[in-house]
Amino acid sequence: MYLPKAVQEYHCYDFIEKPFTKSKIIDVTNKLLKGINKVNKENKVDKKYITIKLKNVIHKVSVNDIFYAESCRRKLYLHTTLGKIVIPSMTFKQMIEMLQETGVDYFVRTHRSYVVNINHIRSIEKHNKKAWDINFYDYEEVALIGDKYSVDVINRIEGGI
Repeated sequence: MYLPKAVQEYHCYDFIEKPFTKSKIIDVTNKLLKGINKVNKENKVDKKYITIKLKNVIHKVSVNDIFYAESCRRKLYLHTTLGKIVIPSMTFKQMIEMLQETGVDYFVRTHRSYVVNINHIRSIEKHNKKAWDINFYDYEEVALIGDKYSVDVINRIEGGI
């Protein structure tokens, strides 16, 4: 049978019979374009970036690639899938604002000096009453959870938000 082979092997879901008209070609083409646009919208990954300007380098970093940002001794450290970026000229507050401006909702403040991408969290370990560590997929360094932020962080992770 010809039709099932066309559908199964070639993914043909419409065809134009001879003799055909210009309007039939336009109708079938429009249907095809609508299907392509629908697939593209479903598969589209909305990449959001932040830009970090240093003395001689401008880093364009996808927010999906950020494990966490850490403030330590007047410097900001951005831990990413490509490594650690040291940013001496940016405050922690500026970094949080920059991440918020991207519109993503998967960064959570875990400590007065840490903001973490919850999509990369592999596990949380409690060391004592007030000390927690965050472990990440494919990243050896750990981030901290402060006692003040622990309930919110755990709720976000358990809720899958």
